[in-house]
Parts: sequence; structure tokens; C-alpha cells
Amino acid sequence: MDSSFAGVYEAAEWYAIAFGYRDVPKECDFLTGLADEFGCGAGSFLELACGPGFHALEMARRGVPSAGLDLEPSMVRLLEGEAARENLTVTALQADMRSFEVETPFHLVTTLLDSCAHLLTNEDMLAHLNRVAAALVPGGIYVLEFSHPADCFGVRKTAGTDWTMKSNGTEVHMQWGKDDDPFDPITEISDVTVTLDVTEEGRETRTLREVVRTRSWTYQTLRALLDQTEPFTPVAWYGALDRTVPFDNAESAWRMVAVLRRTDGRRDCGRT
Repeated sequence: MDSSFAGVYEAAEWYAIAFGYRDVPKECDFLTGLADEFGCGAGSFLELACGPGFHALEMARRGVPSAGLDLEPSMVRLLEGEAARENLTVTALQADMRSFEVETPFHLVTTLLDSCAHLLTNEDMLAHLNRVAAALVPGGIYVLEFSHPADCFGVRKTAGTDWTMKSNGTEVHMQWGKDDDPFDPITEISDVTVTLDVTEEGRETRTLREVVRTRSWTYQTLRALLDQTEPFTPVAWYGALDRTVPFDNAESAWRMVAVLRRTDGRRDCGRT
């Protein structure tokens, strides 16, 4: 085990390699399409629990004023470094997704890759939703990507949990969870064993292992909590970051994607 890192999120560069499989431009097309259809357009963009900030960087490449927020300082530094390398204007914020504040509200906010699983209680989720509402213009859109509830209930395995990625001579093997990881059906919290095996040219393979606590959020629980969050109205649900995939029990639906609009009784998109 590499003692220079305390956890998988602190190893930001390795984490970025492991999750580099995502088609970020296509996902940003999806997000901007939702903002155009249901909200005010993607005039500005905030990525919460952003990790390396893949989507904030892509939006900035498109000329959209963008920001990325993460609790882990090493992720924030990685985002800052990549933005500087590409000469992009991206605001990098180190803050808790339950208590953050922004100076200027955004038109489009996202939390992707099931990062809301780190919100372990209903109170955490409500606090988070209230902070996001404050960070959005009226009429703005919030897009959340969760694991499909079929995973939680053991109906089917909808996403891979073991994969390998390579970048610039570094190979990262990620194993997200083990079959015997404990799950509490009352709290809906799992203790997930996360393992990174990293092989760099000229060095022996190094292993980083950590137990990460996550919450399985289900559709009915989210709907009940959203009923308590007055500024938000659900306007669409999808089974992937793809508007052609409905949220249902079909094999093609492997995620639960919620699209929320900050309503406040109007849709003025922040205009005064």
C-alpha cells in the first residue's frame, strides 16, 4: 500500500485515469440539451463533487463560465492545474456539498457519477438540495446522476465495478466494491471496499485500498424528499445520460438521472 495517500480521493491523478472512460463531450451535450429544453440554457455551469472536473473543463472549452466544487483538496488542485495548462477560466472551489455558497448563481448545476451517494442521511440530502437551490437562478436546472435502484435491491447489476484504464504509461485497475461488503437495509448504507492497483513504467505495482461509506438512493425516497424541497420541481427522469433512454426497468436503463428545475413560482432565468 502506498502510504503517501490517505484515500482514493486524495490520489486525484490516479482517480482521474480510472474514470477517464467517460464520454465527457457527449455527456455535456446531454446536459446542455436539458438546460435548453427545461431551463434557461447553459449560460453558466457548476459541477458539484466534481473530482478532476472533467465536465467543468469541457464546458469551459465551449466558452461557458464554469466552476467545479469538491471536498477533497487534491481534486481541486488537479482541476486548477488542468485549467491553467489549457488556459481555461474555471473557478475551483473546495467545499462541502451540504453547506457551500457561491457569489453568483448558475444556470446549470450537476452532480454526476452517483456522487450524491456520499450524502448518507435524509438530512444531508435536504441540506444539499437547499444549497443547490440557492446556487441556481430561478428557472435554472439541476441534473443528478445516481446508480439505478435495481442495484440496491439486487434485481440486476447495472454497472461494471472492475475495470482497467491506461494513460501516459500508467495503468490503473479499479475495483469498486466486493461481493461481501456489508449493506445495512435500514440505513441503506454500504461500506464499499475500493481498491486501486497502479502500475507505472519502471515501478512495481502499488495498491491503495479504502472503505468508503455510501448511501443507496431510491426513486421513491428522492420523490418524498423533493416534496419537502419547495424550490425544486422534477421535470424529467432518464435511465442514462441520454435523452433516448427512459428511466424504467429495461436493460438500457442503467442509471437514475433526475432533472430538477428551480421554480419559485416563475421561470425568469435570473432576469430582473
